[in-house]
Amino acid sequence: MISREEQLLEDLSRAHRLKARADEARRESELLVSGTRSLLQATSPEDMYQRMFAVLGNLISYDVSFVLDQSEPGTMICTSSTSEGLKQTLWEVDPVLKRTVLGQPCAVYDIARQPAWAPHLERVQPALVSALYCPFSGPDMNAILVFCHRQKGFYVQSHAQIAERYKAYMEQLILSVHAKLQALESQSLKQQKEQVEQGLMQSEKMASLGLLAAGVAHEINNPVSFVTSNINFIASSLQDLSQLNRYFHDLLQANGPALSELREEMLTWAEQARVDETIADLEDIVDDCAGGLKRVQDIVSSLRSFVRAEEESSSVDINQCIESTLKLVANELKYHCAVKVNLGAVALVSGNAGKLNQVITNILINAGHAIAGQGRIEIESGVAQHASLGKCTWFSIRDDGSGISQEKLNRIFEPFFTTKEVGKGTGLGLAISYSIIEKMGGVIAVESKLNQGTCFTVWLPIAVSN
Repeated sequence: MISREEQLLEDLSRAHRLKARADEARRESELLVSGTRSLLQATSPEDMYQRMFAVLGNLISYDVSFVLDQSEPGTMICTSSTSEGLKQTLWEVDPVLKRTVLGQPCAVYDIARQPAWAPHLERVQPALVSALYCPFSGPDMNAILVFCHRQKGFYVQSHAQIAERYKAYMEQLILSVHAKLQALESQSLKQQKEQVEQGLMQSEKMASLGLLAAGVAHEINNPVSFVTSNINFIASSLQDLSQLNRYFHDLLQANGPALSELREEMLTWAEQARVDETIADLEDIVDDCAGGLKRVQDIVSSLRSFVRAEEESSSVDINQCIESTLKLVANELKYHCAVKVNLGAVALVSGNAGKLNQVITNILINAGHAIAGQGRIEIESGVAQHASLGKCTWFSIRDDGSGISQEKLNRIFEPFFTTKEVGKGTGLGLAISYSIIEKMGGVIAVESKLNQGTCFTVWLPIAVSN
């Protein structure tokens, strides 16, 4: 049977692993968010692809990288490359390229054996040997992103898995950049060009994840640190407990005068070693460690709820979503915002908990950003009658920050419109939030006054299951 101390050590090890994963997720998120900002500054399709090569180079090592787009039937054309010698070259669609176009990433051990490479092997020196084909959907058609290396068999299955993991991210980002480039060609959007270049982002959720990852790692590190400190005390205390156990064992074996002498010796030692105090301290420390590990478990559970991708609707408890999101954004708010939570009894609503968490996250982060110094955020929920929706579950988030002017308030839910400084706001968060609430059959309203604060209220119809 596993002892309490062994269970605690096992929990600590699990917490360290979770922290390592959070640190790695934060690193990847920071790379992708900084890469997103770089790509969104692209001024042409060629500039976009060159920036994309630089971003992906942090995830997949290569000597040469290029893009193959569809051309005539049976051929593809290199439209962008880190090597000038490959640009605008035509490629025969051999079986491996065809399989990639159909959606399957392929790692090529030796490109010299591939028919498509025959006319191009001499174009790059020193010679390339291995390749990784990654399919993606461009603005107009399916394309292939190719990574090449001078080491034979360099690319393996793990590289293909990385490419598959970020495929959707790159596709959406390319489409966003393509849409931005088209929008900037329109005369009516020229006045917003600088704001769009600085603020446009592929997904507000990706930006939020990048921001939250650092906070999550910090929040996990705190309980892990004091659990580690307590483990050192437990380890030293185990020596005294082992000695006490040996005394008890000897007492069971002793008899006559030896028993009395051994008993006196044990009592003297126990008093000097303060065994009673040690046992009392251990009980408190174990409770503290359990609480810390529970905190880590809650944070990881909240993060999993935020990022889960299921699309199906289910019955959602708004209060649970609020409490879960507060655990994630706590590090963003706690140093300058006093958060007051007054959640009333609510009825379940029909929707997606992960997407509702995203809405709450967007509003809370915006509220925190609106408070320059020390401020206050109030969160309430309940059930009430809505003028057009009938009986609804609602929640509101109110801050005492800088507020929004009436002119900007009328545009607050427009895509790419932001009230923040250039380069700090994506302009997508509230537009995405509006769309999410609308698809759930609800409404989102906002009230604000300059230098007084802002209040967002979300109304959602009660689920049929109620």
